[in-house]
Amino acid sequence: NDLLNTNYNSWSLLLNGSWTLFDGFSTASKIKEAGADLAAIEANEDLTRNSIILEVKDACLNLNSAVNSISSAKKAVESADENYRISREKYRSGIGSNLEMIDAQTALTEARTNLYQAQFDYQIARAKVNRALGEDLYSFYETVGK
Repeated sequence: NDLLNTNYNSWSLLLNGSWTLFDGFSTASKIKEAGADLAAIEANEDLTRNSIILEVKDACLNLNSAVNSISSAKKAVESADENYRISREKYRSGIGSNLEMIDAQTALTEARTNLYQAQFDYQIARAKVNRALGEDLYSFYETVGK
């Protein structure tokens, strides 16, 4: 019967809380880790910036080299053309040999091929400058027919 006669007028409240008194220096470690992450990001940014600068300089130097190659290739074509013209006239007049004329013609063909290759390299160098700068600084169509 004692179980049936219980007092329901008393209440109890249980409050539970927790906090860390010592975190084993994890906060300091997290700060150091964040600092290392920041330093890595800054180093990556510097590396990217230097890579871009190097790419732009390299593209500009290649473009300059291609311009010089075209100039020298044009002079070589002029010289080979003159040599071929002289060899052809010598052959027609009976002074020169067929072999001399064929050699001059081969040299002229090679000089023209080198000029075409230099012009191709120039267009590639221009495209690389455009890509490195991220804009259409040199348009392909502005030199068509030149």
